[in-house]
Amino acid sequence: MAHMLLCHGGIIKTCGMTQLQHWATIWSAAVHDFEHGGLNNDFLCKTQHPLAITYNDQSPLENHHLAAASRLLQDPELAYMPVSWKLGSIILLSLHVASVSISSFLHIYH
Repeated sequence: MAHMLLCHGGIIKTCGMTQLQHWATIWSAAVHDFEHGGLNNDFLCKTQHPLAITYNDQSPLENHHLAAASRLLQDPELAYMPVSWKLGSIILLSLHVASVSISSFLHIYH
Protein backbone atom coordinates (compact mmCIF):
# COMPACT_ATOMS: atom_id res chain seq x y z
CA MET A 1 0.00 0.00 0.00
CA ALA A 2 2.79 2.43 0.89
CA HIS A 3 4.55 1.71 -2.40
CA MET A 4 1.34 2.27 -4.35
CA LEU A 5 0.68 5.60 -2.65
CA LEU A 6 4.25 6.76 -3.09
CA CYS A 7 4.68 5.76 -6.72
CA HIS A 8 1.20 5.77 -8.21
CA GLY A 9 -0.40 8.31 -5.90
CA GLY A 10 2.10 10.98 -6.84
CA ILE A 11 3.63 11.51 -3.41
CA ILE A 12 7.20 11.03 -4.63
CA LYS A 13 6.78 13.59 -7.41
CA THR A 14 4.69 16.05 -5.39
CA CYS A 15 6.85 15.99 -2.27
CA GLY A 16 10.17 15.44 -4.01
CA MET A 17 11.10 12.48 -1.83
CA THR A 18 14.68 11.29 -1.88
CA GLN A 19 15.60 7.66 -2.41
CA LEU A 20 16.37 7.43 1.32
CA GLN A 21 12.94 8.77 2.27
CA HIS A 22 11.25 6.43 -0.21
CA TRP A 23 13.12 3.37 1.06
CA ALA A 24 12.62 4.29 4.72
CA THR A 25 8.87 4.70 4.16
CA ILE A 26 8.65 1.24 2.59
CA TRP A 27 10.72 -0.21 5.46
CA SER A 28 8.49 1.49 8.04
CA ALA A 29 5.38 0.02 6.43
CA ALA A 30 6.97 -3.42 6.31
CA VAL A 31 7.82 -3.47 10.02
CA HIS A 32 4.74 -1.57 11.21
CA ASP A 33 3.43 -4.58 13.16
CA PHE A 34 6.67 -6.59 13.29
CA GLU A 35 6.50 -9.35 15.94
CA HIS A 36 2.92 -8.41 16.85
CA GLY A 37 1.54 -10.96 19.28
CA GLY A 38 -2.15 -10.31 18.56
CA LEU A 39 -2.86 -8.40 21.78
CA ASN A 40 -3.48 -4.68 22.13
CA ASN A 41 -1.65 -2.13 24.30
CA ASP A 42 -4.51 -1.83 26.75
CA PHE A 43 -4.52 -5.58 27.43
CA LEU A 44 -0.72 -5.68 27.79
CA CYS A 45 -0.78 -2.85 30.32
CA LYS A 46 -3.72 -4.20 32.34
CA THR A 47 -2.16 -7.67 32.60
CA GLN A 48 1.32 -6.32 33.35
CA HIS A 49 2.72 -8.11 30.34
CA PRO A 50 6.56 -8.06 30.13
CA LEU A 51 6.40 -5.70 27.13
CA ALA A 52 4.23 -3.25 29.09
CA ILE A 53 6.64 -3.41 32.00
CA THR A 54 9.67 -3.01 29.72
CA TYR A 55 8.23 0.09 28.09
CA ASN A 56 6.62 1.49 31.26
CA ASP A 57 3.06 1.16 29.86
CA GLN A 58 3.94 3.69 27.13
CA SER A 59 2.79 2.25 23.77
CA PRO A 60 4.47 -1.10 24.45
CA LEU A 61 3.61 -2.60 21.06
CA GLU A 62 4.85 0.37 19.04
CA ASN A 63 8.01 0.59 21.10
CA HIS A 64 8.60 -3.12 20.63
CA HIS A 65 8.04 -2.92 16.86
CA LEU A 66 10.61 -0.13 16.70
CA ALA A 67 13.15 -1.87 18.93
CA ALA A 68 12.85 -5.24 17.18
CA ALA A 69 13.10 -3.66 13.73
CA SER A 70 16.07 -1.58 14.85
CA ARG A 71 17.80 -4.78 16.02
CA LEU A 72 17.32 -6.15 12.51
CA LEU A 73 19.23 -3.18 11.16
CA GLN A 74 22.15 -4.12 13.41
CA ASP A 75 22.29 -7.64 11.94
CA PRO A 76 25.59 -8.19 10.07
CA GLU A 77 23.70 -10.17 7.43
CA LEU A 78 21.92 -6.93 6.49
CA ALA A 79 25.20 -5.06 6.10
CA TYR A 80 24.50 -4.58 2.39
CA MET A 81 22.18 -1.69 3.27
CA PRO A 82 23.89 1.72 3.33
CA VAL A 83 24.22 3.21 6.81
CA SER A 84 22.20 6.27 5.75
CA TRP A 85 19.29 3.98 4.84
CA LYS A 86 19.46 2.37 8.25
CA LEU A 87 19.43 5.76 9.98
CA GLY A 88 16.56 6.98 7.83
CA SER A 89 14.54 3.90 8.69
CA ILE A 90 15.07 4.38 12.38
CA ILE A 91 14.05 8.03 12.10
CA LEU A 92 10.83 7.17 10.28
CA LEU A 93 10.05 4.34 12.67
CA SER A 94 10.52 6.76 15.55
CA LEU A 95 8.14 9.20 13.90
CA HIS A 96 5.61 6.39 13.52
CA VAL A 97 5.78 5.54 17.22
CA ALA A 98 5.36 9.22 18.09
CA SER A 99 2.33 9.58 15.83
CA VAL A 100 0.66 6.46 17.23
CA SER A 101 1.32 7.64 20.77
CA ILE A 102 -0.16 11.07 20.06
CA SER A 103 -3.21 9.50 18.39
CA SER A 104 -3.75 7.21 21.37
CA PHE A 105 -3.45 10.13 23.77
CA LEU A 106 -5.94 12.25 21.83
CA HIS A 107 -8.37 9.34 21.56
CA ILE A 108 -8.28 8.64 25.29
CA TYR A 109 -8.52 12.23 26.52
CA HIS A 110 -10.96 13.74 24.01
